Amino acid sequence: MLRRTGWLLTLLIGISALAGAQTVRDSSAFCDPSVVGMARPKGIVFKYERIPEYHIRSRSPYEGIANNQGEVDHNHRLEFKAKVPLLSKPGLSIAAGFKYATEKYTFDDPNNAYSFYRNLNGKTLKSIGTMLYVVKPFRGNRYFLLRAGGDLNGDYHLRDVSNRRFMRLSVSPLYGFKPSPYTTYAFGFSYSYVFGRSVVSPVMLYNHTFNSRWGVEMLLPASAKLRYSPNPRTNVYASAELNGANYTVRLVDPVIAQLSTMYLQRSEVRMLLNYEREIYDFLWFGLEAGVRAPFNFALSESVRTRRDPIIRNQLGSAMLFNASVFIVPPRAFCKKK
Repeated sequence: MLRRTGWLLTLLIGISALAGAQTVRDSSAFCDPSVVGMARPKGIVFKYERIPEYHIRSRSPYEGIANNQGEVDHNHRLEFKAKVPLLSKPGLSIAAGFKYATEKYTFDDPNNAYSFYRNLNGKTLKSIGTMLYVVKPFRGNRYFLLRAGGDLNGDYHLRDVSNRRFMRLSVSPLYGFKPSPYTTYAFGFSYSYVFGRSVVSPVMLYNHTFNSRWGVEMLLPASAKLRYSPNPRTNVYASAELNGANYTVRLVDPVIAQLSTMYLQRSEVRMLLNYEREIYDFLWFGLEAGVRAPFNFALSESVRTRRDPIIRNQLGSAMLFNASVFIVPPRAFCKKK
C-alpha cells in the first residue's frame, strides 16, 4: 500500500512539475536547485544521540530459540560526517562525503539468560562509508541530482573490510524543476536501507519558502520538515522522518550459529523538534528532541527480502535527544556565489 501510494504521489508531483515549468520564462542562466530561505548546507557534522530506557519483546518461529522480553537501559549513537567539494562550476557541481557512526545497545541485565540480549549488549555496531553528490543544473528551470554511496555496516574488524557481507550500497537519482526562486520539486527513486532492509522506493523532493520566516522541506518518504527562521542566525524545525539501518552481526549462540549470515534490521519513525543556532558565522550547534516509534527491529537471514526473521522484536516507543556541532560555508563565501 505504501509503495502504491508513493508511486501515485510521484506521478502527481511530476504532472505538477511539468505544468509549473511552463510558468517560468526562458533563461540562459543555469538553474540553482536551492530556494530562498534555506539554511546553508552542512559541511562537517559531529552528533551525539541518546535514547533512554524502553521495553523489548522478542519472538522467534525457530525451534530452540525461546521468546523473551526485557528492558533496554539506553542506546546511544555517535556520528561524524564530512562533505567536501570536488568540482564547482555553473553547469556541474560534484562533492564527496565521508561518514563514520557507531551505535550501542545497553540492557538493564547484561547477563540476561536470553542469548540475543546478552550478545547484543554493549556490541559496537559501526557504519563507515563514502558518498558522491552530483548536481547537474540545466539552463532554465530544470536540474538533475544524484547521490550514491557505499557503507560498511556491522560489528566488523579491519580484517573484514573486504568482506562483501558488510557492504551496503545506496543510490538516489532525481530530476527536478524550479518554477520560482521560492519553490522547487523533483522526483525519482531511491535504493536504500531506510526501512531496515534493501528497498527500491519512489522519492519526491519539495522545498517551498512561504515568506522570510516560514518554509517546508520535504524528501518523501524519508522526511518532512516545517522550517521557522526568526532571524538569519536561528533555525527551528518540526519534522517527521524515517530512520533506518542494516547491520551484519555475529552472535554466539549454538542454535543461531547453524543458520546463515545474520542481519540486524532497524527502522523507526521519528517526530522531532530541532533548534539550530549560529555560534560564529560558519560554526553552529543544534539541539533535537522527540519521540521514536520503531516498526522494524529484527534479526534476519536476508538483507534483501521480507522473509520470516530469525527473531522479531517489538520495541517500546521512547524519547530521544541529540546534540550536534556543525560547520557551514562562511556567509561571505555564499554571497560571492
